[in-house]
Amino acid sequence: MILHRRDIPLIGFLNECNKSSLKKKILDCGAGGQFPPLAIFFAKGYECHGIELSEKQIEAAQNYVNEHKKIEEKLNSQKIKLNNKFIN
Repeated sequence: MILHRRDIPLIGFLNECNKSSLKKKILDCGAGGQFPPLAIFFAKGYECHGIELSEKQIEAAQNYVNEHKKIEEKLNSQKIKLNNKFIN
């Protein structure tokens, strides 16, 4: 996962959230952009919801999601190939 420099305080907040007994749900207002903070929470198992008014920011966030899906699919594909090679 690619992090933006502004995400460092967010990681501290996430660590504090993980110490609590609260449900793992989060709402981000202004959730779009090139590096959507919700991605960090989603990766840690949170149920994520976001509000964004800017179509440009929504598009940027969607591009982030699409790019990371491609990376994940590629990694999963390589993992399968490695597993098959290892098993054979």
